[in-house]
Amino acid sequence: MEPVFGQIKGARRLDRFRLRGLVKVNGEWALMATNHNLLKLFMASVATG
Repeated sequence: MEPVFGQIKGARRLDRFRLRGLVKVNGEWALMATNHNLLKLFMASVATG
């Protein structure tokens, strides 16, 4: 699980949240996690042809 946090922090430049408030931060994190997962799926589909 830790490599995911490192990739999101490093490659996606999420070293701090841009929004304030728990609801907004949760939404921002959900967006980043979804983006990370979609990119992984996309790269896997490209790699398999």
